[in-house]
Amino acid sequence: MDVVVPKAGVSANWAYKIERHLAEAGLVDLHTLHHRETVTGGTTGCLLYRNYVQQAEAPLLANGLTEDELRSCCDLLLDPRFRTWFYLFICSRARKPIE
Repeated sequence: MDVVVPKAGVSANWAYKIERHLAEAGLVDLHTLHHRETVTGGTTGCLLYRNYVQQAEAPLLANGLTEDELRSCCDLLLDPRFRTWFYLFICSRARKPIE
């Protein structure tokens, strides 16, 4: 995430800045909710991670990950003894001020 995603022109941290942008746009009554949970190897969340790793194989290898590390990562994401944090869900809301 820290190496490949920015090189693809994607910000993995944009959601942390959204509340500031809402305020700068003149919106009021801002509220942001952060939700995070863990996922277990072999479940939908880890299968999604594994899919992303497989899709990013070429750039991951080009940025120093070895084929053994890539294979180990994919295997770990299938192991029911493995647990990891899933993507952080951030939801922000605001409203236009009454004039």
